[in-house]
Amino acid sequence: MTTRAKRIKVLVADDQTLFRDLMISHMKRHADILVIGQAVSGKDTLEKARELQPDVVLLDIQLGDMDGIEVTEGLKRQSPSTRVVLLTGFHNEDYIYRALQMGASGYLSKDSSVEDVLEAVRLAHKGDSLLDPVATTRLIREFEIRKTQSPPTGEPQPSDNGALEKLTTREQEILGLIADGLSNQDIAQRLFISEYTVKTHISNMFRKLGLNDRVQAVLFALQHGLR
Repeated sequence: MTTRAKRIKVLVADDQTLFRDLMISHMKRHADILVIGQAVSGKDTLEKARELQPDVVLLDIQLGDMDGIEVTEGLKRQSPSTRVVLLTGFHNEDYIYRALQMGASGYLSKDSSVEDVLEAVRLAHKGDSLLDPVATTRLIREFEIRKTQSPPTGEPQPSDNGALEKLTTREQEILGLIADGLSNQDIAQRLFISEYTVKTHISNMFRKLGLNDRVQAVLFALQHGLR
């Protein structure tokens, strides 16, 4: 009973039966994850989440009746503590950006390995996130294009122009690498420092800026011109 209570309760929401069944099959092989339900539409996802109270919802960004933005917003409104990990088969940067603003905890391409998806679920449950590097790169490119558009189309602006001054040069460098989609291990290798040192810098940076996870860090970096 104790072991069961510690398992991560996951709701899998995808309208593609084959992909949904594949993910559930893989998840059932891992003792720390408990699939408590599956959903095939946006409405179904919200109803199942309300009933089952999952820790993490693995959510297809484009369902038949609703998109991932609407579903994410609904999930976070119902239960702010529920983590949402987006899966996307088509890299629509606008969808991803807006869903992250609604509170999604991360996103991965459907081309990602099963191991990466499982890791994203575990990290989301712990309050962290895993960002797909390819999707992140495309998101950054789209954000840069949209910044040049005139007039602005409601793009959120930095709320504190002096926010970056709170960070050391190294912390700004690491923030930029997070925005590039690099993991802590990748950052450590890139900067020739230990992974522990990277984690310490990130912890300090998040505290200074009032950030909770890597998703918020990416949005902050984009809004403040680091990428």
